Amino acid sequence: METEENHEGLSTEFFTEFFNEGVYLVEEAPVSYGAKAQETIEAPVKEGLKIKGDKNSDTLILVNYPLVSVVRDNDIEFLGKILKAVNLDIEKIALLNIGSEKELKKEDLLDLPAKKIIAFDTPMGLLPVDIPLYTLTREKGKEIFITDRLSDVAGSQKLKTQLWEALKMMYLKS
Repeated sequence: METEENHEGLSTEFFTEFFNEGVYLVEEAPVSYGAKAQETIEAPVKEGLKIKGDKNSDTLILVNYPLVSVVRDNDIEFLGKILKAVNLDIEKIALLNIGSEKELKKEDLLDLPAKKIIAFDTPMGLLPVDIPLYTLTREKGKEIFITDRLSDVAGSQKLKTQLWEALKMMYLKS
C-alpha cells in the first residue's frame, strides 16, 4: 500500500492512525539558513550506557522501564509512528532506557551529542532542568521536553495531542 505524503513529507497514514479527529496543515513560509554550514562536533559517549540506535544522533529518546532492558514491542511500534510524523527513523535516533541504567547522572545526558531530548516518563532531577510535561525548554544547547509514559500516551487522545504540539515546536518550527 502506497502512503500519501504532504509537502512536508509527513505521512497522512500517520495522522489518520494517530488522531481520531480532523487534522489541518497550516502552510508556513520556508526558512533560509544561509550558505554557512554549521560545524558538527562528535562528543564522546559515556562508556557503559546501553544506547540503542545511533549513539551520535541529533535526537535522544529516553524511556523508563526499570524492570526490563528491552522496550515492549507495542511501545516501540508506537514510538516509530511518532518519529515518522516528524520525518525521523527509529533506527537513526538514540534510545536509552534510563530504568536499566544504575548510575546515570544528568551530566551523562548533557555529554551526549544529541541536541534534542524527548523524555518519556523520566524522573525529575535526572534531566538538566525540571519542567512541566510537554513544555519545550532549551538548556545548555539542548532542546528538551518530558512526556508521559509511552503506553499512557498511546491510550489517550488528549496526551497524543499534547505530544504532537510539543513535537511540532521541536521539529516543525520555522
